[in-house]
Amino acid sequence: MFKILEYLKKNTDREHPVRQSDMRNDPEISEYLGDKETYTRRSMRIHGLYYNRTFSYEEINSLIEGVLASKTLDTRSANALIKKIEENLTTKFYKKGPKQIFKIQEPQLADRELLRENLLVIQKAIEHHVCVCFYFNGYTYQKKLEHVRKEKYEIDPSGRIRPDYNFLHDWFGDNFRYIRTEKEAPYDDIVHVECSPFGMVNWAFQYSDRVEVLAPESVRERVIEKIRNLKEMYGDVHDK
Repeated sequence: MFKILEYLKKNTDREHPVRQSDMRNDPEISEYLGDKETYTRRSMRIHGLYYNRTFSYEEINSLIEGVLASKTLDTRSANALIKKIEENLTTKFYKKGPKQIFKIQEPQLADRELLRENLLVIQKAIEHHVCVCFYFNGYTYQKKLEHVRKEKYEIDPSGRIRPDYNFLHDWFGDNFRYIRTEKEAPYDDIVHVECSPFGMVNWAFQYSDRVEVLAPESVRERVIEKIRNLKEMYGDVHDK
């Protein structure tokens, strides 16, 4: 059965099924089928048999294009990987396209093992809905990596935009407390700070594109009142 399965993988697809008689006449597989009388006695008939492939030829082309576009694979590795894809995922009916690649200079642009580890970390962060912290490095004249900034960067790999906490730290130092992140768009962070009502109202206006006062209600009302006063002062503003 294994030989028959391998034969079907290489020689059939949905558009090119095979018949029992075709297989019996093919010396590559005929010896594994038994004689015609055996099938007749068992009332076995095979019509339009083919291997149902996991990947379509269009999807295989996309895989190969991804390999060709990769900046972490050298010429030898890329060609070897493409050869495996074609030998194991296609049939004799697959139309191979131009794929020979060669780069005049092929520097080791990235540590592939380290790159793979980092991608796994990012994937886990996406699955668990957590952020990733990292240092941004740059090369020195000695060709060594060092931190461009001492502070860590924080990103949300799931695509949500994380707020910049520098402006909070500049005003409150370490005296602010992260509460939670909203589970729905725009996925804002809820943060607790302590200061005078007057200071909070003016601080919220200074960073009005980033901040919304949620509580206490008295401070929120003062912010709303100030917005009304500004509207009365300037009226409706329209683009000229």
